[in-house]
Amino acid sequence: MHVSASIDINLADLMLYLQRGDARVAMASYLVLTNLPARLKAVRSALQMICSGDQPKRFQEIAKSIEEATKGRNAVAHSRWAENGYFPDGLIRLPHPYENFGSKKQVELWCIEDFRGVSRKLQIANSQLSEFVHEVNEARK
Repeated sequence: MHVSASIDINLADLMLYLQRGDARVAMASYLVLTNLPARLKAVRSALQMICSGDQPKRFQEIAKSIEEATKGRNAVAHSRWAENGYFPDGLIRLPHPYENFGSKKQVELWCIEDFRGVSRKLQIANSQLSEFVHEVNEARK
């Protein structure tokens, strides 16, 4: 399963818990939120209202990790890519026109380690979120 999809599934599971187990309400609430920042904000707000202890603060830290990881994912997914004979082990990233609007940065050279770094950050964020969801689910038993 793609890591971004796994993050979405974990957030939906957390929303289900926060909606007190009514799957229809949780899914309806979650699906209306069309982007990751809105989904994270909804979960964060619900956690603050329902959970006690350090769970809201811990989720905030995990949310920051997810946001940072998805910046790299979005760079990979939404950029234009080119190859050049001068850089046989790399790809040239042409940022999306709306990315960093007004920035003078035009192109970047990416190598395999850059892609692995993006993947690693996504996997770490997803692992943190999975562990958190598991802990929240265990606490409600």
